[in-house]
Amino acid sequence: MRFLKASAVLFLLGFLFVSCAKDNNSTPNQPGYKLIEYGEISENTQKPSFINIMFQVTDMQGNGVSSLSTEDFEVLENGDPVSPTESAMQIRKQGSIPYTLKTVLLIDNSFSVGDKLPEIKNAAKSLVLNKLDNQEIAVFVFSENPVLLQDFTDNTPDLVQTIEDIELGNPTTNLYGSIAEAVSMWEDYYQNDDIQQGFLVTFTDGSDTQGSSTLQEALQARGQKNAYMVGLGDEIEPDVLKQLGNAGFYSIDNVSELAEKFEEIQNDMAEFANSFYWMNYMTPKRGDNDHTLKLYIENNANTGEDSYIEGTFNSKGFTSVNQGLYVNTTETNPYGIDQIDMAAGDTTTLDAITYLGSNAPEYSWQTSDNTVIKLTETYDPGNYNIKAFAAGQQGQSAEVTVNDYANGMEKTITINIVESSGTTEGLVAHYNFTEGSMEDAWGSFDANNYGATPTEDINGNAEEAMYFEPNAYISTSQSPVSTGPKTITFRMKSEEHDRRQILVANSLDSESSDDGFLIAKKADNTLEFFIGNGQEEGHYLSASTSFTLGDNNWHTVTMVYDGNKLKGYIDNTLRTSASSVTGSETAPTLGMQMGGPFQPVNTFFKGKLDEVKLFERALSEQEITELYE
Repeated sequence: MRFLKASAVLFLLGFLFVSCAKDNNSTPNQPGYKLIEYGEISENTQKPSFINIMFQVTDMQGNGVSSLSTEDFEVLENGDPVSPTESAMQIRKQGSIPYTLKTVLLIDNSFSVGDKLPEIKNAAKSLVLNKLDNQEIAVFVFSENPVLLQDFTDNTPDLVQTIEDIELGNPTTNLYGSIAEAVSMWEDYYQNDDIQQGFLVTFTDGSDTQGSSTLQEALQARGQKNAYMVGLGDEIEPDVLKQLGNAGFYSIDNVSELAEKFEEIQNDMAEFANSFYWMNYMTPKRGDNDHTLKLYIENNANTGEDSYIEGTFNSKGFTSVNQGLYVNTTETNPYGIDQIDMAAGDTTTLDAITYLGSNAPEYSWQTSDNTVIKLTETYDPGNYNIKAFAAGQQGQSAEVTVNDYANGMEKTITINIVESSGTTEGLVAHYNFTEGSMEDAWGSFDANNYGATPTEDINGNAEEAMYFEPNAYISTSQSPVSTGPKTITFRMKSEEHDRRQILVANSLDSESSDDGFLIAKKADNTLEFFIGNGQEEGHYLSASTSFTLGDNNWHTVTMVYDGNKLKGYIDNTLRTSASSVTGSETAPTLGMQMGGPFQPVNTFFKGKLDEVKLFERALSEQEITELYE
């Protein structure tokens, strides 16, 4: 049985990991396990009758536990045990969902390090050389000030070279300010289809001698983010480093011990990252009734309140289903599709699910004719879905088959290539938000949702657009478009008309520099379009409309840039234009964001967005009309 779908309603809360400070003189481990839940059970149900529970298991000292299996857990519904066999209960691990481990390596290069620097660099390189496949590392050094040498990357040679190039700094140590700067590099978040977790790994041979920041400021900046501290020699302040190192503090007497400690920290991070679990089963409960659920580990020496997860769920609308393998299921169509129509050049996602399988599914996809329908891996952990590209011509068709080898099941659907309903040449990303999906329906730039909710679209269809309230936004880790000709189009309906609000952008929107593109609604309800083309204030290509949007109606907004001229359309009518007179277009430094936020002011959007499309070319007037119609 498939454990999680990308469209599953796992609206997980942004809780942060809890870990216990430890050092090389820690007391013996206490027996037992702790369970940490992410998201409410009542929110994590999915029709036809799935119960999903996302949680983490640690030992009593806060170390991640990754060795448990389905047989180690017991589930009670209304006090009665749930049969693992009849419910097709599955336990999945961290590899079942996109996961990124962000690690900031903060190295003290103050003058006091002296001739120990080469060995420190060798130890740091050993950590990089043993990095995980899903781990991205950033490198800082600090003495008088923190200096970012390498932003987050998974490129091992670049990281090794960055560390090799480290030189001695100044004879002062800004430990507290450097920690505050380093932990600002990432945010921990837990989404239904994306998890990001970060760790700070700091090495120092002394204490904060600069005094420009305080310990309290460093602790406040760190918050509940995970930090390891490694201190060398007798000039460190162990009590201070213990407070800062909530994930672990290690004191060493000789720099030759550093590589071993870095290896221990790397193994600890890997174990902690792998201590995520997802439990999924099909409940037998039916009817509009509330039920209690309790999950615990059998024979757990810990019997406290943190030894179990407990909650309630309602079984309204739950139904039984036939065992089998299905493609593109929905709540209203639990058995999915048998065929699908696509226009030539279109891409769609095919999503597999196994009902009542006795084993964790293992999927494999095949096409009957690669020249008609071409399949592309999505590289999503679990490999539940595939991208299907209509490579053939109108009137052709091909069969796509998915096999679940673990459960001996197979499903075949037919894909027909039909007449196109709109231009797709140069299209690189399309967000239709169907049922709240954050998937890129065309390309590979799937998005993450931070608080936006599904809502009615322009035609009144439920859950076909996204509603934004202040502090809600949607983002991609990489922008679908960069420099050069481009077209961005979307539908919008604004509800608040007294402040500037970001609609779609990949720009810093900074007072000192601008890059990328930005479409925003201004405080007077007009629209602003710009392309960043310089590093100094005011050096950007900008155009604003005189047409106002204060009517609470849907509008289609389109920005076209041909490399020189910028045009802004509202409802298929050209409303503004401008030509470049200075500078040159600069590449974005951010992923794309919809609905905000950008600094230095609060620019969150309030209203609805739908049908966001991005093209890597300037569309013609006729093509813009086709899209609008």
